[in-house]
Amino acid sequence: MAQITDWPIPSGPSGLAMRQQVNLITEALRTCNSGATAPTPTVAGMLWYDNSATPGILYQRNNANDAWVPIAAADGSVTNAKLADVATATLKGRVTAGTGAPEDLTVGQVQTLLGIDPGGGGSRTLISTLTASASASLSFTAFDAAEYIGYEFIFSNVKPATDSVLLTFRTSANGGSSYDSGATDYSFVVFGGGATPSSFADASESYIIVARFPLGNATDETGFTGLATLIRPDLSTFTPFTASGVGADASGGTLLTSSTGFRKSNAVVNGARFLMSSGNIASGTIYVYGIKG
Repeated sequence: MAQITDWPIPSGPSGLAMRQQVNLITEALRTCNSGATAPTPTVAGMLWYDNSATPGILYQRNNANDAWVPIAAADGSVTNAKLADVATATLKGRVTAGTGAPEDLTVGQVQTLLGIDPGGGGSRTLISTLTASASASLSFTAFDAAEYIGYEFIFSNVKPATDSVLLTFRTSANGGSSYDSGATDYSFVVFGGGATPSSFADASESYIIVARFPLGNATDETGFTGLATLIRPDLSTFTPFTASGVGADASGGTLLTSSTGFRKSNAVVNGARFLMSSGNIASGTIYVYGIKG
């Protein structure tokens, strides 16, 4: 230990006392006040080499003279305590070109460095929200083949204005300028019902039935809630469509449904439309998500 508590040289000391005091001060300076405990009294900027640790750590008194700040370890190691403060949700690294000091990186920058696509691998991105209000139909045309391999449509209480009608689906191959509605444009199989569900198939129809059961428009009937998927509409082939969900029929009963079908044309699909077999869509929302490849 090389610490002293009395730094000032007394006035008028004897030669021996002077020599002893100077030697103590020199040793304390030479060893940076080494010791297992902090030296006293302290002043701002003062050094202390804590030799109780392995390796020892060099501290410096801060400007306020109220704390010791670690500045170096004897073996040159870098400890967490010596790193600059890191903000929440950041990591140390470097994105600036060339060699240089570490930088605080955001999660997005780290993903870029690691080659991770934050929106890849089948993730979903909300593209559009379609809200019905006495609407003849709800349509979506913001297709992007460069970004998405398919689209999901989440239905929330889609309800008809007319009682006992079917929710149906049609496609467009010209960006929504027109929708395929020929009597033989689609084929589908739909299954569903209540206690005794049944199936129905149609190889030639002007739409695909989304829900097996007719929907009711009474106050206590909730309409259709479920999920539909359009798969690889960017390919010039029969475009597959699937749907499933629950709803209340015209009698107020709770029913399940599952549907699958094709647009029977080797064409790229870039428009989707939902409509009732008769009358308007009174209310409800469809959330459209793009599916990453």
